[in-house]
Amino acid sequence: MVIILKPEFDAYADIENPKGFTTPETLGFFFHEWTHYLHNVSTIQGISAFANVVRLWSVFRNSIDVNTGLSMGSAALAPYLNLSAKQIQRYLLASRAPKSNELPLAVSIDDISFSSVRLRTEKIEGSDFDVTTIVCLAEIAGGDVPTKEIVLEIGTHEILESLASMLERKIVRAFGGVNIATPIVPYHLVEILAHFNSPQISDDAIIGCMLCSLQSSDPPHILLDAFKCEKVAQEAGRDPLRELATISKESLKNTKFWVKETLKQIEDTFPVDEAMGRAVKKIVNTIRNNLFERQSNPFFEFDILNKVKNNLQYMDEAVRRYGLCTIVQERPGPLDQIQRDFMLDIAVFGPVDYAMQEGWRKMHASFRFVALHSSQDGFMSTETMQRVKPLNFKMCPFFTACNLSLRKEKPEVCVSAPWKSIDENDLSKGSCYYQAAMISIGPAPKTE
Repeated sequence: MVIILKPEFDAYADIENPKGFTTPETLGFFFHEWTHYLHNVSTIQGISAFANVVRLWSVFRNSIDVNTGLSMGSAALAPYLNLSAKQIQRYLLASRAPKSNELPLAVSIDDISFSSVRLRTEKIEGSDFDVTTIVCLAEIAGGDVPTKEIVLEIGTHEILESLASMLERKIVRAFGGVNIATPIVPYHLVEILAHFNSPQISDDAIIGCMLCSLQSSDPPHILLDAFKCEKVAQEAGRDPLRELATISKESLKNTKFWVKETLKQIEDTFPVDEAMGRAVKKIVNTIRNNLFERQSNPFFEFDILNKVKNNLQYMDEAVRRYGLCTIVQERPGPLDQIQRDFMLDIAVFGPVDYAMQEGWRKMHASFRFVALHSSQDGFMSTETMQRVKPLNFKMCPFFTACNLSLRKEKPEVCVSAPWKSIDENDLSKGSCYYQAAMISIGPAPKTE
């Protein structure tokens, strides 16, 4: 839950005099990234993913060696915890990872046509989880590319990216900008699928179908039904978005008890009043508020777009209302330059809430550390992880924005093994977010 703004999108490069979003393209880029955060905190799919990440963190704590503060891997877990970890990791990988789609170079969206579509369901062993993939047989013809058939797959990742891309393009056009060309995979696959199912479908209806699908833990399973609903409504002369909104409201109504119980379980994972727990509970509260609004206005993205079009300053109101995470503004310069980048919490208006700021960043570092150890076969030990993971995966996520003594004097620790910050005694309490994360991730309290 961190938005990274590249140097070419330099809205906050000069923090003393931030210029904000001066072009439609920079606004569109920010809106695309913010949309990902928004869908994490306002959809059933987002809740499911967040709840599983929290559960994984909770299980992982039991693998920590009390003497070193590092993970001993799945070998240290009780069998039932090991099984739980594997199930969650397989679910997250199957549901959120990008599909292995490859297209020949120089292929345009007009060169691709789908000839058949089917669903493939993957059972997560030992659980009730099902993960669906939309499998599309596609024909490529046009330009210098010989006609050929390939298989393209659409999962939750492709739906999320397609949705964010279409919303980005919509806001860029609204301000008279020119949309930057984006790869077909993953940003246009759902559009091709939509037109295969319903040739006359509008862009807004495609967006509505994707939003409708996200009110499920398994969006690909719902997406094709949403397209069918749109087509029936369109051919009958009814408003497709109205009917899709009705389906979305019904989904939210049917999952109301599950949402209530899941959010309570997340909160109960953090019984102690401390920074990370407060940050997690802040997210839970944001989810509750956003889902409450979706019950009456399930496609509120359209309202946000219209209000921003009429008044650009409404973007500030939108992030206050629906939430926003930490932003890292990248700036030009070498990777090892001290504080090359800048970190900010744009949603903090008025006095800075340093405790909440610490909680956000501590949470990000903590979840990142868990993810480094994760695989389909459970947790690897920290020793194994350090040996097999690439350097760019291991680097502290705050490395380029940090100016602490450890970053200046021992940058090799921050780059290759930031978890070793737990052994540094000269850091003031809470100043190093990774160190704070490592302290809090210690072994879970034993239950009687």
